[in-house]
Amino acid sequence: MAEALTEAYARAVPGMPMDWRRMTGPDAYAGVGATAADGIRKAAAFGEPEQWRFEWDRVYTREEWLDQVPTFGGHGQLPAEKLDALLSGLGDAVDALGGSFSMHYTTVVVTAVRSG
Repeated sequence: MAEALTEAYARAVPGMPMDWRRMTGPDAYAGVGATAADGIRKAAAFGEPEQWRFEWDRVYTREEWLDQVPTFGGHGQLPAEKLDALLSGLGDAVDALGGSFSMHYTTVVVTAVRSG
């Protein structure tokens, strides 16, 4: 699915850096968590940050996925014809998988207790 999504973006919106192959795997967002933890440490107002990770899956139908796409960061500012082309390509990709697919998610949480 990552390959098909990436190809649909490359065709419809060539300048948009959406490489779904790069965004997969358990450590895809490890850098974001580390950056947040570093910021918490630098604030010097909190105890040592903790990171938690929750993995889960969600099955999307074609319609459910296409309803989500315009809410992704930056997508709402695409010209209508580019968004339509993207949605068409993504819909074709989901159709090629039988009309639905499972998306794996990892939710990363960084938390710390305030000092003093």
